[in-house]
Amino acid sequence: MSTADARKDGVWVTRVVYHKAKAGKEQRFLDMMVAVAEAWKKHLPEIQVTRYRSATAERGVYVVLVRFRAENLHHFYDWSGAALEREWGKKETDAFLAEYYGCLEDSRQVAVVTETDP
Repeated sequence: MSTADARKDGVWVTRVVYHKAKAGKEQRFLDMMVAVAEAWKKHLPEIQVTRYRSATAERGVYVVLVRFRAENLHHFYDWSGAALEREWGKKETDAFLAEYYGCLEDSRQVAVVTETDP
């Protein structure tokens, strides 16, 4: 399906993200996830972010659903990163993301089609 077709039929995707924070970094990582979601909400209101904590005894496990139009999937990191740079500036965003990814023990994700408008 082309990008033009995706725009016409309203294809949306959800990035299903599994994050496991390093021991001792759980709260900092959670705070950082909240900050990212708030910046995206301000600069990319079409992104919807829903965070979940693990209901098991395993600490620091989060599942995040990030929903947006499929046309942005191929450039998601550039698109979403540019929103963070608009919020904090390039230098601050680079430092923030270095710390953000440094808090992670494990991270996996998959993007799935979630909705097609008629």
